[in-house]
Amino acid sequence: MMTTKKDEERREAFRVNDSLPLIIRKIGEELAAVPLDKDIEIPEDLSAADLAKENLSPYLWKMLTGLNKKLEDILERLPDDILTARSRPVNLSPTGMRFQIKRNLHLDQRVRIKILLPTSPVKEIILDGKVVRVKALSDGNNEVALHFLELNEEIKNAILQYTLNRQRQDIINKRIKKGGDESA
Repeated sequence: MMTTKKDEERREAFRVNDSLPLIIRKIGEELAAVPLDKDIEIPEDLSAADLAKENLSPYLWKMLTGLNKKLEDILERLPDDILTARSRPVNLSPTGMRFQIKRNLHLDQRVRIKILLPTSPVKEIILDGKVVRVKALSDGNNEVALHFLELNEEIKNAILQYTLNRQRQDIINKRIKKGGDESA
């Protein structure tokens, strides 16, 4: 099926080109958790005798181990790695993105993406995507197009708001430039 100019314009309505901090990992790769302290080892389950010896209630121990698991999840999601990630050019929409990468990704491969949106306040977004197109480039990079998978409404709205605000700013900048060119 051939796309018309009108289809392309409609498709481009909510896409923006930008440069954003971005981390891409194949799903299944370990996301590095930030260690609390390398010397501390928290046992998963203590026996009733161990709990009695330490004067801990089993209920309290169950709560503490549950909190530990939640903290590990939170630490994994902290933006410290995204803050040091280099920005790369992206074409972003609420349904997907396109970018260049040296790594080889394959059609239908699933990846986890962390993006830092420069909004106020700054938003770190973690989402999963499926590779829908890979194009080898002459410089050794690959241009990869992803479709986002199972976005919740909060993330979808954050990306939509960001793309709309970027488009608005681009239009304002073009008008200012055009007005400046006419006065010269």
